[in-house]
Amino acid sequence: MNFSKQFSHSLTSQYVSETGKSITDFLPPSLSYSAEAVEHIIYLKAAGNFHLPAGSKYSQKNFHSYLLLYNASGSAKLTLKEHPYTFEEHQLCLVDCRNNYSLSCSTACEFLALFFDGYPVLYYYDLFQTRSQPVITLPKNSPLPQILINLSGQNFIHTELNNAKLLTDLLTNLIIFCDTHSEDINLPGWLVQLREHLNNNYEEHFSLDELSELVNINKYQICRDFKKHLKATPLQYVNHLRIEQAKVLLRTTSDQIGEICYQVGFENANHFIQLFKREVGVTPAYYRKNGV
Repeated sequence: MNFSKQFSHSLTSQYVSETGKSITDFLPPSLSYSAEAVEHIIYLKAAGNFHLPAGSKYSQKNFHSYLLLYNASGSAKLTLKEHPYTFEEHQLCLVDCRNNYSLSCSTACEFLALFFDGYPVLYYYDLFQTRSQPVITLPKNSPLPQILINLSGQNFIHTELNNAKLLTDLLTNLIIFCDTHSEDINLPGWLVQLREHLNNNYEEHFSLDELSELVNINKYQICRDFKKHLKATPLQYVNHLRIEQAKVLLRTTSDQIGEICYQVGFENANHFIQLFKREVGVTPAYYRKNGV
């Protein structure tokens, strides 16, 4: 039985506002996978755009797959085990489709969807459940949407092993994100605000005086509390964000290394290469070529 039929058979209800259409007409493209992949690694079942018209909704259970869903645009409601959650633009959820869940779109929605499975996924799913709410909001600098896009092309050119690597990277980054933000309750409110500002504007240049004015906190206290709570100075924190985004661009674009340097906020390519090697352990060129 193919992916679309398996999905359809596990639906407990559905409604699509476009006449003559069913939910399966909007599913992302499916792909084949080997018995060896099923037995040993995380493997993709379907990946790509999952556009649903306004008013569409469906419920499902006992579908043997995990679903990572990123809301690129629109407004929806996600219900997991009878608990409703708003699901807005730039939010992401991880669903075990074996459990009862439903999705309802109040507007037209454009999702990026990954359906995948494999015995290693349970480990990440359990970590996600203990570290996060079911629906999370991603910052501008998050590498997760780009990895999703990389896995969501209409022409699947990745091997099963490379897909498994990308999925592992994606789930690992998701857990790291959850761990980072689970500590927010212990952070001063101004530090949460400042960190969010840096997360969303890491490519811009700043001074400590400008940060001090932004949150109305003495710059010396900013440095002290940043080091205490985030284990880095503001500049070290921003440079880490820039390096992480550079890694995404090196994996997913053909831009020159000098171009990537400026895109992520560095002014000097040699300085960028030195910092990259110090943090990652290899040069940007080696990272791009070998994917490590």
